[in-house]
Amino acid sequence: MPIHKMSQRPDSITPLVDDLKSEWLEAPVEGQEAPDIFLFEPEGQFQPVHVYVAWDRWSALDQETRSEIIMRAYEQVDEAKAVRVTLAMGLTKAEARAKGMLE
Repeated sequence: MPIHKMSQRPDSITPLVDDLKSEWLEAPVEGQEAPDIFLFEPEGQFQPVHVYVAWDRWSALDQETRSEIIMRAYEQVDEAKAVRVTLAMGLTKAEARAKGMLE
């Protein structure tokens, strides 16, 4: 079976990570469209955490990059819970509406 090495994400996602982290900490960046953050964080040390973020700023990014942004931001917000994340999905607002998450 071939093994393929993946390249590291470019630093160009850092501004999105920083802005998402600010929104998470309820310190929104002025003049920026706010993301909608949906958290499923059951109590218990071993319970999985699911994170969904609806944000149009990343419409041109693939799903893997969106998930990377969510994980990097969440690790800075709450490292203890971030290790329990089993699902980090980034959606556009239209994609979230199609899934019934937004009206």
